[in-house]
Amino acid sequence: LQIIKNIGDKYEEFKDYDGSLGGICQEASEILTDMIDNNASRELLFKIMGEIGAMIKNENYENYDLADLNGLLFMISLKTTDAEGAIKIIDETLRIEPDSFRTSSLVISKINLLENAGRQEEIESVISQYLYLPEIRKIRLEELIENKAFQKALSLIDDGIKLAEKENHSGTVCYWKDQKLSIYQKTGQQEKVIELAEDLFTTGRDSLRYFHILKNTVSSDQWTAYLDKFLIHAEKNKQSVYG
Repeated sequence: LQIIKNIGDKYEEFKDYDGSLGGICQEASEILTDMIDNNASRELLFKIMGEIGAMIKNENYENYDLADLNGLLFMISLKTTDAEGAIKIIDETLRIEPDSFRTSSLVISKINLLENAGRQEEIESVISQYLYLPEIRKIRLEELIENKAFQKALSLIDDGIKLAEKENHSGTVCYWKDQKLSIYQKTGQQEKVIELAEDLFTTGRDSLRYFHILKNTVSSDQWTAYLDKFLIHAEKNKQSVYG
């Protein structure tokens, strides 16, 4: 823990060009993992949890992939059945950093802790609170799709698209549209599949994939005539999108 802490506290001052210090942190983490898994006393586990509670506020560990403190917390909570202590540590970090690059990973760790403790109502509350984060919205989406609540899933996706467009996150917009396309395929909405696949052919990252979706959706007797019109239309759209 002391090795990880010393490196994490001053990591930005070090010239770790070859990543050797990061490697040392990983080795130290593996030792801790082995201790937690095997012979650490309950007293020692709580001491480790307290130390991690102080260290986790330093974003260097996640920013530079030095140590998975969230994962270590989760392991300790399993061994000590003290999910509440681990959740308090995460909540305090979220309070200090209400919206940072690692908010999603902290929230996911909290959800995992709550799930292991069987606290489903709290999980739903946490997901609702952080639904603006794409990673958390994905969790809710998976639940809705699993329960075949496709209309609610589509509404959830549409809200995600609006948020991503507002923040100019084009990659996230394409991700949500791809999820929407998948639902249209599952529910046999062929016209909507074609419409969205045409859009993603132009704006997405894998044009060939969407081309194959179109080919498999448009009837074979209409394909040749459709393809000629589509490619002309797609070229015009790409020119308008990319200039």
